[in-house]
Formats: sequence, structure tokens, C-alpha cells
Amino acid sequence: MVYTRSGDYTGSEFNDEGWTSILDASVQAVKGELTNIGQLNRDILIAAGQQQSFYLYAKKGILYEEGKNQGDTFASDGVVAIQEGVALKKEFQQEVGYSKFSGGIYYQ
Repeated sequence: MVYTRSGDYTGSEFNDEGWTSILDASVQAVKGELTNIGQLNRDILIAAGQQQSFYLYAKKGILYEEGKNQGDTFASDGVVAIQEGVALKKEFQQEVGYSKFSGGIYYQ
């Protein structure tokens, strides 16, 4: 499952209100290999200077790096900046710390 919402997600970590589902698919992952989750259901347009939040969830978990400070930028190419977020054990439940997204993002 992949959800998105315009702006900051703070205050919306534990409920699905305001989140839009942009991918609901069964994906076969192989331990130790990159997994392509496929095309999102729609394009996400983000204007310069705007923030967009994404929430990724998989029943069996998602590989990520441990973070330290929610909202800290840990990756940037001068166009897109990726910030640390909260890690949840269950869908919209049970915070277990902070995380850094571990994957690739394709954009134009």
C-alpha cells in the first residue's frame, strides 16, 4: 500500500483520514533483492517549494534505515529532498521509531 497527502503528515500518522491511496497491489519481494512495486495509480504533481507526504505499508514489513530526527533531510539532489519520518509496525498503528526511506524515486 502506498498513500499520499499534500503537506506535512504530522498529526495524521495514526489514521487514514486525508490520505489518498495511490497503490494497492500484491508485490512479490525477494530478500536481498531490489523490488519494483510498479506504477502508481496516478501521477503526483508537487509544485516547487511544496511538501508531499507518502506512507508505505506492507504486511511483512519494509526495509528502511533507522532515523534519528523526524523531519530531518537525509537525501537531496537540489530538486527533491527526502526527510526522515515515523516508522509504524502496523498500518496506521504502533510507532516504533524514525525511519529513512530506502529505495528509489523516479520523477520528471
